[in-house]
Amino acid sequence: MHMAQQHGPLTPEQVTSWRTQGYVMADNIFLGQEELIDAVLQVANRVYPAAGVHLNGFGAADNDMVFPSLDEENAAVNRIPLNPSIIDAVAQLLSIDATTL
Repeated sequence: MHMAQQHGPLTPEQVTSWRTQGYVMADNIFLGQEELIDAVLQVANRVYPAAGVHLNGFGAADNDMVFPSLDEENAAVNRIPLNPSIIDAVAQLLSIDATTL
């Protein structure tokens, strides 16, 4: 059995949830990163229509909310998957050093 890493953004309960249930609700990953959250929300609000609008598919064009985004207007999206908090959380879940990812 994997031992949970002591250091990382996730609580021991979150790590246990991922290992036993196959998922984790990681609502604490982007604490203190309001600028990033605001930037991604601006992209999402521009790309996706308001609630209640009928869409075919998911509503985003091929290059809008994808990683890596080649459109400078959507560059904030690129900062999510490579965010140090995400990398640290993945390393914590896998019980490895983040530098190996």
